[in-house]
Amino acid sequence: QEWYERSLIDTSTFDQKSRERIREVMDESEDVYGTEADIREFVERGVEALGGDVEKAGSSLYRARLPRSLRQGTDEEYGPFTFSREFAMDHDGIDYVSPDDELVQRLMQQILDSEHGGAGLKLLPFVDEPGIAYNYRVTFEDGTGDVIREEMIPVYVDSRHRDPRQRLGRRVVHGDSVSGSPDADRVRALIQQRDRLRTAADRY
Repeated sequence: QEWYERSLIDTSTFDQKSRERIREVMDESEDVYGTEADIREFVERGVEALGGDVEKAGSSLYRARLPRSLRQGTDEEYGPFTFSREFAMDHDGIDYVSPDDELVQRLMQQILDSEHGGAGLKLLPFVDEPGIAYNYRVTFEDGTGDVIREEMIPVYVDSRHRDPRQRLGRRVVHGDSVSGSPDADRVRALIQQRDRLRTAADRY
């Protein structure tokens, strides 16, 4: 079955050349916005990080309890919904959560407007204790005040000992994250401790 037979786009009046161009646009859009799995992971992690939860309600079907900041009106429950275009086409009354869906846009905007928008999350096999890596931009000036050199100094502070370490910070910044799902409770705990951990990093 061709993509245009499954698509929500009505392509009955398109010729083959137009269909190929639309396919290219859809591929480019996937590169920009991510795959169906990427959108699902973003929504699940984002909602959970903000205090809500997403649960599977069937094959390709989900329901969510939204945090207050993401609700429209007073309704806490959201769904049923799906991240699959095909599933949405085959079933009535199911919301299709795409990259431009209102829920995704509200979630993206809230993250960008908050301090979370300036942070990234990594799962690294060489880090024993969860923590935060802070990046400091250090500039060196000459006698006239002109900047002659600048460098970024990453400092990692773990949540248990609050011990700032530059070498580990550099490994964290340059390390590649492994596949897996982070512990949402640990992530929330780190966010709550970020000011104290930042103080420890500032003293380094």
